[in-house]
Amino acid sequence: MNNSEKFIEKYKELENIAVSKYSKVIDNKHGAVAQLEEMTLFNSIKTDLKYIRELRNFFQHNKKIADDYPVQATDNLLLLIDSIIDKVKNPEMVYNKCIKFSNICYASKDD
Repeated sequence: MNNSEKFIEKYKELENIAVSKYSKVIDNKHGAVAQLEEMTLFNSIKTDLKYIRELRNFFQHNKKIADDYPVQATDNLLLLIDSIIDKVKNPEMVYNKCIKFSNICYASKDD
């Protein structure tokens, strides 16, 4: 399997994760990755989501030459989609960024 075929498989994996994990906000009528792009939860990777969606469309909808893709996905592209899959599976939660209650200093009106 070449890198372009691996990319297509990883993209399908990303779509399946999106549909299963975010089924309340993602429908099957529209592209799952395009819908992830619209979610504020993924604003930090919105550009990357759009990029891989456009590349997937290129690979999927353009004619192969001699039964092969006219361009090949790079190892770095595979690393990018792996990174995106990880972020969709395990999005950064507000709890991880917030100041924990035990670290908040406060005073009463009698202090």
